[in-house]
Amino acid sequence: MAIKAQPGVQPFFAHADSLYNAGKYADAVIAYERAAFFADTNRTLYNYALLKKAQSCKLTGNYQKSFETLQRTDAFALPDTLRAAVKYETVLNAYLAGLFKEAELELKQYEHTTPDTAQTNQLLFLKILTLNELQKWAEAKTCLEQYLVLRRLPPHLANEYYAFMKNPRLRNPQKARRLSTFMPGIGQIYGGNVGQGVLSAGLQAGFLAFGVYHFWQGFYVTGFTTGFALFQAFYFGGIENAEQATVKKNKQKINAYNERIKQYVLLLESE
Repeated sequence: MAIKAQPGVQPFFAHADSLYNAGKYADAVIAYERAAFFADTNRTLYNYALLKKAQSCKLTGNYQKSFETLQRTDAFALPDTLRAAVKYETVLNAYLAGLFKEAELELKQYEHTTPDTAQTNQLLFLKILTLNELQKWAEAKTCLEQYLVLRRLPPHLANEYYAFMKNPRLRNPQKARRLSTFMPGIGQIYGGNVGQGVLSAGLQAGFLAFGVYHFWQGFYVTGFTTGFALFQAFYFGGIENAEQATVKKNKQKINAYNERIKQYVLLLESE
């Protein structure tokens, strides 16, 4: 984007550009923000400063800040081709920052305001990845089928990558919690964490037996402070662990499902 700055703000842009070209991206972020402030009355210069700031943020790995900066641009003041590039970067940085709901919203807004199907198709692969992260797999599959057609590939290939939808094997964390409330260790086993479940059940049984034995022997303080107290601590801890471990296990499965699709789409995108 070639911009000729006005004389009053030219030094700010020159300084910011020199930092950017020197690879001092963190300093360039500050410099471009200053340039945007002084160029506020000139929307072209203002947008240019924000776009360069966003690029600088992205190069420092601060994708969320890059996304937030791009949202400040005046999209209606940008040429159509540049608007598409800005929207692409906005969605990409939202995705990289883990702001998947925001990325989806940006995609919907762009599709609603852009009649050019060719431009919206350029963001189709990002839409697939975003919908996967939101676990909207049915929508993502439809988008992948459309993407494959555009790539002149058979759309039925999407069935292979979304076969897990028939049985995603995800467990209910709240059910795992309830199961561990009634029977220690069962919640972890239900959630797919068999080792944790067996260990939790074994420890709680051991501490309970320890407490009962010492009470029976007349060592009430030891039985209560050591056996029953530890049993109680591990009992309630096991309930929390059952829920958290199930959530973690679900995330691992979801990541595995999504990663396979992600690698396939990125491979096609790189060709």
